[in-house]
Amino acid sequence: MNTTKILRLFFAAEILAPILVAIIFESGLVELDSLSGSDALVTYCMQMVGIVLTIGIIPFALKMMKLSFVKRRIQLSEQEYCRWSIIRIAILAVPLFYNTLAYYLLEFEPTCGYLALIVLVAFCFVWPSDGRMRQERELIYDQEEA
Repeated sequence: MNTTKILRLFFAAEILAPILVAIIFESGLVELDSLSGSDALVTYCMQMVGIVLTIGIIPFALKMMKLSFVKRRIQLSEQEYCRWSIIRIAILAVPLFYNTLAYYLLEFEPTCGYLALIVLVAFCFVWPSDGRMRQERELIYDQEEA
C-alpha cells in the first residue's frame, strides 16, 4: 500500500471519530448529564481550553513540515514522511475531537461547535496527496535542477 493511501485512511479515521461521537449523542445511545447547567466556570474553562487548543495547534500543524528538524527527517525517506504526516493529522484531531465532545457535553455550546468547524477547515489544508508529498519533501526542486 502506498504512502498516500495510508495517509488518506488515517485522515478519514480522524475525521470519522468526531462524527461517531456526534452520532452517538444525537441518537441518544449515550446520555451524559450536561455540564453547562452545573457551573458557568466549568463552561468558561472548557471553552477556553478549546480556544487555546484550536488557536495553538492549527498554525503549528500547518507549518510543522517546514520546521528544520522535521524537514530533515522527511527528506530521508517516504516512511519518515508518512510518520510525520500521521503525527500532523493526529495533532489536528485533538482539538477537533475535544471541541466536538465539549459541544455535546455543554449542551450545544456554539463556541465549541464553531471551533470544531474551524479545525475541519484546517483539515482541508493537510489532505494527503502525491503532489503534497513531493512538495513537502522538496522532491520537485530536485527534479527541476536535474
